[in-house]
Amino acid sequence: MANQKYNLVSLVKKARINHSDLLYLVIALLPSIAEFYVQQQERWLLAGLVTTSIFIVQRRLRWGLLPSLGHGLLIACGFALLYYSQCNLILFALITALFAMALCSISHFGNSLHALSSFTILPVIYLACGFYPAPTELHLINHNFLQLAATFPLAIGSAFIPLILQYICRGFGKKALMDMVCGYHHRADPPETHILVTAIGVFVAVFIAALWVKWLLPAHGEWLIWSVVSIHTGERVSMHSKVRHRFLGATIGPGLGYAIIHSIPKYPLFHHVAVLLIPLTLVAFDCYPLAFTLRSMLHTVDGMNLGQDDILALARSLNVLIGSGFGILICYLAEVVVVRYLRQHTFRKVTA
Repeated sequence: MANQKYNLVSLVKKARINHSDLLYLVIALLPSIAEFYVQQQERWLLAGLVTTSIFIVQRRLRWGLLPSLGHGLLIACGFALLYYSQCNLILFALITALFAMALCSISHFGNSLHALSSFTILPVIYLACGFYPAPTELHLINHNFLQLAATFPLAIGSAFIPLILQYICRGFGKKALMDMVCGYHHRADPPETHILVTAIGVFVAVFIAALWVKWLLPAHGEWLIWSVVSIHTGERVSMHSKVRHRFLGATIGPGLGYAIIHSIPKYPLFHHVAVLLIPLTLVAFDCYPLAFTLRSMLHTVDGMNLGQDDILALARSLNVLIGSGFGILICYLAEVVVVRYLRQHTFRKVTA
């Protein structure tokens, strides 16, 4: 235990700011920020999550314009599918589980493809669930969808700005042009766990979590579903580390946010600043525990600055804790089932 604490402290001390990625992301978010200040509609700030997700996958997989466009269209289609499936409890749980299972299984064709699955599921679940109207306001279903869907062209197009800037900086060469359009060749790494473990674990966990969220309608329920998905990394060591770091961040972050919001006056500006800073924490630091703690802190500041009571503002962190714990439990149960099945299947082949 002491060794884990020491490693965590060392990790935070060695954390560095990713200046290049941070600068490029800020530039990519400028069009959405400008639209927000012109129209004074928060949907443009939420659209920054789409831009950020495309940008992160773009940087980690070294993708160009065409793959990034495909990623953006996948997010848009996933958002539409999950949004309108919420009219039926079972349908939503089934489609969400299948969508998450398919994307998480992609990481078994290369560990680094985990970024693609994570940063497709995150914006889809967050926007589809977060923007869906309350049961008493179902007449706003189409209105809310069209309002957010209208931001997608700008959100997707803004993610191309860093690629164009890099092309200009590299001197307009032929290779630079091909890299900007198509990107680099990505080598797949062998997976650690069996694909059935991920597929079954994600499907069962997300299906139950989606049923739970849509049945009981907890505040910020989308974060419970996302946390269930997030811990499935395909590697046991990294999964344990991520659960530990998420538990730490979801415990410390809200406490820091609570202290900040009770020591300063409440202004609408703080809400907008928090919403702008949240996506930046996804790329600003190379230390996940630090980044997630800051993200939890900003979410708490954002919620409490809007006038939410303490329990409601902390609901997101509670959902993170529940979702992470439930997700890893289902993952282990799925591993037991798959291992037992494979052993029996192998034994029958040998004795046949």
